[in-house]
Amino acid sequence: MNILVYCDDSGLGGTAVNAALLAESFVQAGHDVVLVSGERPNPYACAGVPAALLGYDPVLFPAKARLSRNEPEALFLRQRPDLVFFCDSAPDASLAAKAVCRDWGIAYVVLVNYVTPDVPPRFAAFFECIERAYAGALAVVAVSRQNLRLLRDHYGVSQQRSGVVYNGRPREYFEPFCPERRAALRASLGLGPQDILCLTVARYEARKGYPYLLEAAAELAARPGGQRLYYAWIGHDLQGWRDRLTRAVAERGLGSRIWLTGQRDDVRDWLGAADLFVLPSESEGMPLCLVEAMGQGLPVVATAVSGIPEQLGQAGILLPDPLRDRPGMVAALIEALAALAADPAGRRRLGQAGRQRAEALFSAEAMLAGYRDLLTRLEAAVRAAKPRYPDPAGAHIRNALRPGRDILVGQDAASVEYLRSGWSHAEGEGRWTDGERAVVAFGLPAGACQGYVVQFEAKPFLGQGDAVLDVGISFCGRERGRLRWPPLPHETRCFDFVFFPDGPLPAEGELVFTFRGASSPLAQGLSDDARTLGLRLTRLRLDRLATPCESPWPG
Repeated sequence: MNILVYCDDSGLGGTAVNAALLAESFVQAGHDVVLVSGERPNPYACAGVPAALLGYDPVLFPAKARLSRNEPEALFLRQRPDLVFFCDSAPDASLAAKAVCRDWGIAYVVLVNYVTPDVPPRFAAFFECIERAYAGALAVVAVSRQNLRLLRDHYGVSQQRSGVVYNGRPREYFEPFCPERRAALRASLGLGPQDILCLTVARYEARKGYPYLLEAAAELAARPGGQRLYYAWIGHDLQGWRDRLTRAVAERGLGSRIWLTGQRDDVRDWLGAADLFVLPSESEGMPLCLVEAMGQGLPVVATAVSGIPEQLGQAGILLPDPLRDRPGMVAALIEALAALAADPAGRRRLGQAGRQRAEALFSAEAMLAGYRDLLTRLEAAVRAAKPRYPDPAGAHIRNALRPGRDILVGQDAASVEYLRSGWSHAEGEGRWTDGERAVVAFGLPAGACQGYVVQFEAKPFLGQGDAVLDVGISFCGRERGRLRWPPLPHETRCFDFVFFPDGPLPAEGELVFTFRGASSPLAQGLSDDARTLGLRLTRLRLDRLATPCESPWPG
């Protein structure tokens, strides 16, 4: 079977981890597999698993993943899969790709790693699209019974074609940790034998509950027993939350007690050095970090949200839902940490119970066996699907250049087919570039020798002080000009550049903006917006020139 494992998470969370494990397992089962990710290859992918890239980050640019069919159509035409196995980080993930599967008759399965309890308000604008996506799937898989109930209750997911497969981790996460390595890492942190290291491994973002943990740490630092508690927070940064948390820790005077380590490759070493694990999240799917902590015999303190209660069972301390009772949850967190700090024997008993539960329910072997069994049961339906792939030569190019027509950048339906990487969400009439590079892609008449005028309407973000923004513009791989603020005025203006090709045009031309001096409102002290802003574009346009390609390239 020719399978695409199609993942919208390029490495920020457990969805990418699951996708990589699934792809490897399907290869071992004898299938031809390609692992699909966003702008860069899945960092957890195993050697020997081919990769394909969409050319943009679906998590950072969700509107494109919902609406743009260009990338999945081109990918499916190249790969011609028998089955697309979607690994989704949310119900609205990869909706455009699922629509292509339905239209072309490609069989697909959906694995949903995370479903929020606020389903209707969060996805109201895409509710019908999500329902159609699930209705067309051969099977829908959730990672917890609670998440599956939400899918069935809110999206009408069929009971006959849906089920649960628990997340799992490889055998190495259950192997005992070397005592000498534990002692060495703790010594490097300045921790004594009686000190208690509380570990949290989660993205730096609001829903992971770091503000609650900070509040509890401040309260415990004032208690005699709580002075033995230290905290390590490991995770990817999301939208500037690491900087916010670092400032909040300093403001509380806890800089010598709380370490924000950022993303690390040695998480297992930190699990071995820790004494307990804390995850005060507001919502989850079935977090892999808890499986890893349980596998190392760490006692776990976590909120009773989403799939966590069925994950921990009686083998951990469950806290109230913070969205329903914040004061009660923080108070329970404080008491749980204080009690565990004072009871080494209790920590050992709870940790051992968690380890036994994880070994019984949450191994990678059990998880992958569940998915291989699912593929076996679906094999006849996949063979019967018979996809209707269009002729590539006559396939519709949705981002085909329309000379003389404005592309309104602030309208998702009008612009996302053209936008690739480096763009933020639509805001009124325009949208900001986000990062040091932003790309627009136009389907061009392949082989033609037409010249164009490239036109766009934009204004810069300069922040405060003596900020300087330098923008390079290239089209079809050739630099066309540079803009520099100051001396240019700060208001929205129209800019244009003439493009004379020096040969036949490619089938797709990229308009690329590169930035030096782009900055964020957070870094400028203007707000908590951590986006790296360059230009706010409101309109794009290309007009044909009558000049033939033999014209000399401008100096």
